[in-house]
Amino acid sequence: MIELKVSEDREHVLQGADYWRRVEAHRRRGHITRGRLFGEMKISEQSPLVYLVAPTLRFHPSFQTLARTITPDIEIYRFDINEDWRAGVRVMRRMRVN
Repeated sequence: MIELKVSEDREHVLQGADYWRRVEAHRRRGHITRGRLFGEMKISEQSPLVYLVAPTLRFHPSFQTLARTITPDIEIYRFDINEDWRAGVRVMRRMRVN
């Protein structure tokens, strides 16, 4: 799931890490597979990835500082998209943030 943030949110990267933690806990316990949340699809044994997406100028100024505090075990990627994304989404930059 991708949630598009269109206003500066200092907690954006922390929300992503918390989301990762919850999904990973359910994955490890087998809840996702047993619950057949994805039907018959086989769930990977790899940890989930977190993609944080927002218009380029909408990432909070403290984003990178906060991102560096998160363990590298959690793979978090930042996708900067165009400011006029409603006219069509274009990825302007992508990078791992931690």
